[in-house]
Amino acid sequence: MNKTVKQIDASLGSLHRLGKVLGTVFIILMGATAALAVGIIVATVYQMAHGASFTSFGEIERGASFGIYIVPSILWFLIVFGVEGAIFGICHDMARGLSPFTQRHARRITLIAGLFVLNAVMGLVWHGSISIHLGPFLLFYLPNPVTIALGGPNGPALDLGSLLMALVCFSIAAMWRYAAQLQTETDDLV
Repeated sequence: MNKTVKQIDASLGSLHRLGKVLGTVFIILMGATAALAVGIIVATVYQMAHGASFTSFGEIERGASFGIYIVPSILWFLIVFGVEGAIFGICHDMARGLSPFTQRHARRITLIAGLFVLNAVMGLVWHGSISIHLGPFLLFYLPNPVTIALGGPNGPALDLGSLLMALVCFSIAAMWRYAAQLQTETDDLV
């Protein structure tokens, strides 16, 4: 029994350290995403001041050097922040020594799945990308990388990558709920 207790304590210690490391990684990613969003806003305002124009499909473009779809860009950044924030929340709780198997974490994983579904739905309507040339730098973001074009290049696109990730996340959330229930029952027995 003593050996089992030591193994559980070692496992909890590893989980605690992993939560700290991943929490740090995801807070850095959230900061980088925020900086990127601000950079894109600044670049868009700059381009608007220097002759960029709106197209009929809600894109701001200035020749071949600048093009950005406004609504999808906002939604894509919200999706990225949502995913990073949900994972950061799970890691932060783990770093504080809390069990990762909670109903709240299962809801966060379900949120991630829902955000992937939203990304797939957006791919049906907006299958463009964000591309900005800033001097020697090129920012190119393709939010729906695994797609099947339906009806040609201008038709809707089915984002298989996002749908697959949504299914994976929904499955993990269901397993997480079961683990959370087992955790609750085990805690009640002790």
